[in-house]
Amino acid sequence: MSAHDIVSRLDHCRQVSDGKWMARCPAHDDKGPSLSIRDVGDGRTLVNCFAGCGANDVLASIGFELSDLYPPTDRNYPAERKRRTETEDELVVEIGRQAMSKGQRLEGKDLERFRQALINTKKRSAA
Repeated sequence: MSAHDIVSRLDHCRQVSDGKWMARCPAHDDKGPSLSIRDVGDGRTLVNCFAGCGANDVLASIGFELSDLYPPTDRNYPAERKRRTETEDELVVEIGRQAMSKGQRLEGKDLERFRQALINTKKRSAA
C-alpha cells in the first residue's frame, strides 16, 4: 500500500510538499488539519496526528492496519532484528574493550551488558 492509498481516504487533504500531505484526522473530531502523512520513499508511509491520536486509531478509522504502512519485505522482522542484535553485541564488546584498555572500569548494568555481549558473540562464533 502507498501513501496515496491513505490520502485517498482522508477528508480535506492537501499536498504540502513532494511526498507530504496534511489532512483532518479521521480518529477525532478535527476542525483543521492535524494529521501529517509522509511517503518516506522506500515503501514506508509515516502518519502523525499532532492532536495525539495513535497511528493504530488513525488507520483503523479508514480501514487500514499498522502493517499496511510498510512494504511486504519489511515484514521479515525477525531476521532483521537478529542481524541488528549481532551488530549491537559486537559494538558493546568493542566499546567495553576500549574502555578497559584506557583503564576505565565497567560497573553495574554496563558490566552486565558487556558480559552478555561477550557470551553472545562467542556463541555465534562457535556456531
